[in-house]
Amino acid sequence: MKKFFASCLAAAAICACGLGSASAVNWQVFGEDSSGITWYIDQDSVQKNDKTATVAIKAQDSEGYHFVATEEFNHKKKTVKDQKVVLYNPQGYPEREDKVDGKDRPVVDGSPSEAVFNYLWPKQGKK
Repeated sequence: MKKFFASCLAAAAICACGLGSASAVNWQVFGEDSSGITWYIDQDSVQKNDKTATVAIKAQDSEGYHFVATEEFNHKKKTVKDQKVVLYNPQGYPEREDKVDGKDRPVVDGSPSEAVFNYLWPKQGKK
């Protein structure tokens, strides 16, 4: 009984410290581009206000390779910049982390970035 109780306490301590637990994600498909890449947004990662938003975005090809990018959007400037980009293999293991330049890029009409931007700040009064 003491071993069982000690095991439960150890498991609780590990969970409380966040060790051994996968980070929760809530991926929602928001489109596919002309080259067959499916784009997702992690709704649980969205942190936004009226000026900026940070969100995790995943792009996955038909073979299962995908990257997850943490991106920061600027509402007023209508720009986006990468904060972190990691490429994963089909088994879900990281292959490499790309260097990011931290520079703002314009959100281009018709791009996946525009779809995310419009998700974050829906246009008001569409006619």
